[in-house]
Amino acid sequence: MPSKQTRRPSSLQSPYTSFFGTSYAPSPSERTELEVLISGAQQELVELDSEMFRIRVRRNRVQNFLDDHRTLLSPIRRLPTETLAEIFTHCLPTQRFPIRSLKEAPLLLTMVCRKWRKIAMTHPPLWNALHIHIASEIASNAHELELRQQGICEWIARSGALPLSFSLSLDEIAYNRLGIKHDYFFQSVMDLSPRLETFHLEVGNRVYQWLESISPQWFPILKRLSLSLDLDANCTVIDSKIPFVSSIPGMPVLAGLRINGFYPYQHLESTYVNHGSNLTELDLGGDLSWSLQLQPMLAILRGAPKLQHCSVHVQCDSVAQTYETVNLHFLRSLSIRFDGDREEDDFCDLIENSFRSLNCPALKALSVISSDHDHTMLPDRFAFTHLLGSLQHLRLEFTMTDEALVRCLALAPNLTVLEIVDCTCAIEHQNSSSESSPHHHQVQDTVLRRLTDDPSSHVVVLCPKLETFRLLVLPLPYNLVKPQPINMSTRALVEFLESRKGTDNRTSKLRECTILMSSKLKISAAILKRLTLLMQDGMLLRVGQADRGYSSCKSEDDPESRAVFHSSNALIPFDAYIFRDLEYGLRRTIVDNISDL
Repeated sequence: MPSKQTRRPSSLQSPYTSFFGTSYAPSPSERTELEVLISGAQQELVELDSEMFRIRVRRNRVQNFLDDHRTLLSPIRRLPTETLAEIFTHCLPTQRFPIRSLKEAPLLLTMVCRKWRKIAMTHPPLWNALHIHIASEIASNAHELELRQQGICEWIARSGALPLSFSLSLDEIAYNRLGIKHDYFFQSVMDLSPRLETFHLEVGNRVYQWLESISPQWFPILKRLSLSLDLDANCTVIDSKIPFVSSIPGMPVLAGLRINGFYPYQHLESTYVNHGSNLTELDLGGDLSWSLQLQPMLAILRGAPKLQHCSVHVQCDSVAQTYETVNLHFLRSLSIRFDGDREEDDFCDLIENSFRSLNCPALKALSVISSDHDHTMLPDRFAFTHLLGSLQHLRLEFTMTDEALVRCLALAPNLTVLEIVDCTCAIEHQNSSSESSPHHHQVQDTVLRRLTDDPSSHVVVLCPKLETFRLLVLPLPYNLVKPQPINMSTRALVEFLESRKGTDNRTSKLRECTILMSSKLKISAAILKRLTLLMQDGMLLRVGQADRGYSSCKSEDDPESRAVFHSSNALIPFDAYIFRDLEYGLRRTIVDNISDL
């Protein structure tokens, strides 16, 4: 039995503390005393729990009292209704049209409180833009389709008399399931024509035919029109007539036109020569676009002298032509894709003829793309070098040597955005074919070192004003005999990034670097630490393996289907790729396949 000790004035004092953590076995009398101690402690615990519950209830009551009274003093409650409504308009999506979803504005704003709901429901600028996607599941459900139509009508009604921006996406399966129900739905869409300011359609060929048959010939305030052939459309694309061409004369203020997936473009020529004088944005170079011969393309551009943003896809003329210069004095961004289904000399002639035929002194952004990566461009065949001096944005996607790339960048000292799609190039030797010749990536350490700001070097740094650098490395052709690995080390990359922190007056601060590789980069722990520090200093750094992803069909409105005419942020759609492996420094601290450099 433990020796008697002076008890402390505490209900938890025990004479058995010296036995805690030992194998001591109490006697029968000690067990009785232990049960008394345990019973007393349990009773005290119950009393404490009861007291804590009472205090917690009282605390919650006081906290709610404070919150309710502090809410009354919230600054947002003192805002005038007009100011709050203006704030609501800035909650709308900026890169696409709003959709009918309770997860985002404007519908989300109606669920906060009664006052906000009243303001949102009576503020027309929140409701004058809408994207609708009719999936096959909705089209076959009469009740669901009726609710969808009712919701659209209510949405449009809240917009008052404001001009409308409307987008519709509908696949062929959904069109077939609509049956006779499509009459009313499509007619209600076409009835909006007097108020349409922006109109985007991504539907199948038969849907276009039906819409055109019921379409009015007058769109008095339409400024932007986007027509895209549905990817899943069960139709022969080569026979797909471009819809609404006959309605162009009835669009007196049309300024932006985007056409994707239709063929041919020839009958656009006469239309825009006579009615394209107001166009400022023209996009004929989408992913599904068919190339047009150079002479008809120049005729289209000649009919739109006010163009500011232009994207086209051209090929060689079937016969030799003499090209007149097209003056585009207001053109600021140009994306031109060349179809190289001919011999290399013809391909180079196409590029030379294209740029020699375009006079665009105000050009600031240029994207040059080759759909055929078998032709390697040499520096002496560059036809756009005279444009490089004034460019701020440049995207290059065609095969060229690293030497040619350096010579090209040396002529572009004012670049702030540089985007390169590394297609690899074949260095052909005598008596060797392109398949057996060694292939090399064009962005190598030699290029990165010329972009690196090294104060100890007397070599002029390339692109001193660079703020955004994006690189996409495509995989090497599968049929190569001896494919060469990319000759770009992570050491050269991190030295380039560290030199562009903007700590001196020689170069601007590099704010964004995005690199998508066809294979996984091997990163050492030391390099990873340096990359992490760059991100902590504020650089937006994304390095990973690129994999193009495609969205599956959704039953709800798909926010990704929308009209896009011009983006000042980038010429290359990097958002179409998925970063699978890494976002260094934030998401991962351990990298697979760590190796020493």
